[in-house]
Amino acid sequence: MANAGWTILWFIIFIVIGWWIGNFCAGWFVLISPCWVCIDALTPVIKFLWIGTCFPILNAKYIKEGRDSFPGYGDLTKDLGMMFKDLISPF
Repeated sequence: MANAGWTILWFIIFIVIGWWIGNFCAGWFVLISPCWVCIDALTPVIKFLWIGTCFPILNAKYIKEGRDSFPGYGDLTKDLGMMFKDLISPF
């Protein structure tokens, strides 16, 4: 069973930070992704924006699990890779 304290903390992070980061990154992702087709140097930027766009989804996953630690960058990409394997494969 998930730890209620961590679930509440992840929910607060979702409301205060996660939702805003997701919306900000999604807007820039939509604006920059058409240019990425022509400019390969934008790949790191697109990856970063994609992770930011998916941050609210990861928050929801961590709320559900009651995860008891904060993920590092490697954990985020690993979780994204498992959740969106088909979508991330072009990167």
